[in-house]
Amino acid sequence: MDRGALVVSIVTAIILLATAATGTPLWTVPEAGADQAPLGQGSASVSVVSMPDTATLDPGRQGGDVYYLRVPDATVDVSQLRGNPILTYSIDIDGLGYSTSSVNALANTGEGQTSLSISDVALEEDRLTQDRYEGELRLVLRGDGEETVVYSEPITIEVTG
Repeated sequence: MDRGALVVSIVTAIILLATAATGTPLWTVPEAGADQAPLGQGSASVSVVSMPDTATLDPGRQGGDVYYLRVPDATVDVSQLRGNPILTYSIDIDGLGYSTSSVNALANTGEGQTSLSISDVALEEDRLTQDRYEGELRLVLRGDGEETVVYSEPITIEVTG
């Protein structure tokens, strides 16, 4: 073995032994999202592209005395994204004393158009006393300790079946 290769081998061995002895890795791979700002920190500009006018309470397929609240998706356009603000898509139904929402970390969706969903929710049939309910549909942006109502409008919830 020539002298240069021997020196490289010795230096490599010393580095590997020192690394093994101290438990210090030679390099680290960042965790997924490690460079992401904390949830709720940052800001964005959010504009509404489309929001539903109605939602429904549909009977379950197997009977079971439950109805499912189904809220169509909303579409928004996100720009000037900085950090990881959150956007909450929610529906409140005062006549049922019920509300539900989804929380969306905007760092995960990025800039551009994005669709927001509220998962279907089961409600007991005996809670329903009307054919139609009025509610409020809201989009709220939270970031850097501030809360901005992007959208807040009435919505009709139709009981089907």
